[in-house]
Amino acid sequence: MTARPADLLIVGGGVIGATAAWAAARRAPGTRIVLADRGRPGGGASAHSAALVVPYAPDATHRALMGQAGRLLAATPLADFRRPQPMVFVVPEHTAATVADHFLGGTLPEAGPDRLAELRTAWPGFAPRPGETVLDAGDRCALLDVPGWIGAVLGGA
Repeated sequence: MTARPADLLIVGGGVIGATAAWAAARRAPGTRIVLADRGRPGGGASAHSAALVVPYAPDATHRALMGQAGRLLAATPLADFRRPQPMVFVVPEHTAATVADHFLGGTLPEAGPDRLAELRTAWPGFAPRPGETVLDAGDRCALLDVPGWIGAVLGGA
């Protein structure tokens, strides 16, 4: 038996490796791609990540890149594996303006009284310390369904 050479070898079958293989196959149909991993796909670092997507970037260039990535993702079947996750961020007051301005989708507002009451109901004892501000990201953050994502890209979504 003669082995056929691969056009592309990707080492690592986690979110990044599987997505790279998927993107390469879509970009160049017919390319022979080998995805190699020492265990099951998604069983390494991807299996142990929080899979949390936080649209925060320190400067306009990074925010533009993240915005473009979000638009590209939304145009693929993989968008179905991203689930909105309401979040708040408790930050020192002196950093609140900077943190709030670094999110995609506009400045994060401070959590109002109703939101703070919801948080206290969900997490008894929730009490920011003096000098802290609670910023409300609403549903701008997301969780990635890692097993679903990897299964879809390896299954040809």
